[in-house]
Amino acid sequence: MSGLIRYQYETMRRHIRVLFVNTYDMHDAKHQFSIGCWPSQHLFATLELEKSHGMEIITLQHARYPILNKIGAWFDIPFLDQELRTLLSLRQCDIVYAPYAATNTRLLAVFKWMGLIRKPVLILIHQDLFGKPSSNRLKRWLVKHLISSYDALLFFSSSMKRKLLQTYSLNASIVENKSGVTLWGADPDFYAPHLDNTLPAERGFILTSGHTGRDFDLIVRIARRINFPFKIYCREDSFPAEALIDKPGNVEILSGTFPFNEICEEHKRARMVLIPLRDDYNGMMGLTSFLDALAMGRVIVMTKNQNFDIDLHIENIGIGVEPNTDDAWVASINSILYDFERLRVMELNARRLVVDSINMKVFAGDVSRAIRKALS
Repeated sequence: MSGLIRYQYETMRRHIRVLFVNTYDMHDAKHQFSIGCWPSQHLFATLELEKSHGMEIITLQHARYPILNKIGAWFDIPFLDQELRTLLSLRQCDIVYAPYAATNTRLLAVFKWMGLIRKPVLILIHQDLFGKPSSNRLKRWLVKHLISSYDALLFFSSSMKRKLLQTYSLNASIVENKSGVTLWGADPDFYAPHLDNTLPAERGFILTSGHTGRDFDLIVRIARRINFPFKIYCREDSFPAEALIDKPGNVEILSGTFPFNEICEEHKRARMVLIPLRDDYNGMMGLTSFLDALAMGRVIVMTKNQNFDIDLHIENIGIGVEPNTDDAWVASINSILYDFERLRVMELNARRLVVDSINMKVFAGDVSRAIRKALS
């Protein structure tokens, strides 16, 4: 029996050992889930892979030698500490699983490209891989080869997959063999206790929350033209400048970090959820807020993200609006604000999508198949 065949046989016979590396502390994330503070989607299906797919998840300490990260920053390797310990831990696993793609696997990709390691690496792609494409031909050539070094690539949308193929002129047949499309799902059970049977007419404000890539200035501007209460949850560095100049009386802004349960309760009391994105949005920005709104059964009005495969109009769960178009935002919100029958139908469709298809069970199945294919 050859070495490769023996390895594949041993892998099939026992639990597949998955070394899981992420950009935030997964031990803390698992604790937050265990005490009911976070939904399981922030564990990226690791629970489901263990429980339902016969895999063993190995998670290293998130940071042990912070000084290495400062050194790595000089070479554009932001998680050097974690990457070095990952390299030293490869014998413990069958495959490396990295939800944030190249953000914390750049060194691994270089080593794989150079042929120094052979351990398979699975990445999820929901942002520009290796950042925005460079105009420098040498850098693009290097990135193209680093991308090709990964063994499994799961894209969060088919449009992102097409874009990457075209940008780097990748060999379509090779990429097709090692890639797939999935969508990060929500954890329906986590949101269930927050659901209620109130009717849209009984809910008295419009909600928007989030952080990365948000255009909360747009919300302040359109709130001046809509006679209805708005509530904005944001971070200090995404606080809308428009509100510093002239905050409308119908806008309440809460700035800082807030318990996840509080945000769910606000969804519960909101008539609809707005997801405004800046013109320079990247990848699947807005997806986290999108999943929260879906899982809470709330209508979504969102900046059209060309990377999303889901069409809000076709699914009848909300309205997609062109970026930076105040008039279109005002018209879209007003068109449904008091159409309570239409709102209710959209709400039921949103929750149904999460229960039926956009959930962690489906997502975990896709990740499991990608892992097994990479090991076959």
